[in-house]
Amino acid sequence: MATIFLNIDGVLHISSVYYDPVWRQPRMDVRGRQLWEWYVPFSVLVEKYRPNVVLRSSWTRFGLDTVRWWMPSNLRVWISGATDPVYEYFGGPVRVATEHQVILRHLSNHPDARWVYLGDTVKDWPSTELHHLLMCDPRYGLGNVEKRRRLEEWLASPVAPASQ
Repeated sequence: MATIFLNIDGVLHISSVYYDPVWRQPRMDVRGRQLWEWYVPFSVLVEKYRPNVVLRSSWTRFGLDTVRWWMPSNLRVWISGATDPVYEYFGGPVRVATEHQVILRHLSNHPDARWVYLGDTVKDWPSTELHHLLMCDPRYGLGNVEKRRRLEEWLASPVAPASQ
């Protein structure tokens, strides 16, 4: 089964999101933009191909159930889990692992899994693993038709590399 490791910010909406402690939820104060603005095309592809979707996002520091509650209902049903965090928050973010490390840790029981990381930034990714990346411009995320085409191409083909 195909697995998508999904970053939320910069993929399903622009990356200008902050946590509002008064409302206890993420907010976006960018005129003309909204949370989850590109989740529909992602949900359509997930509905069609039914991959395993695992969150690889800083949002998971609030807990997987909380993040699911914040999501649109027809997106939350597809989230099967989350990776370990890349950052721990001890008064401020402290990097404890790379995206690649937490994904491999998550895959340790599924070494033959076909997977892709759908994100907007990546640090310290091994050059031998670039074929597992499908990077979005954080200003356009999956609003970019070409990125959606590449994701669908990857989902449709059991051997297609994600990056091109």
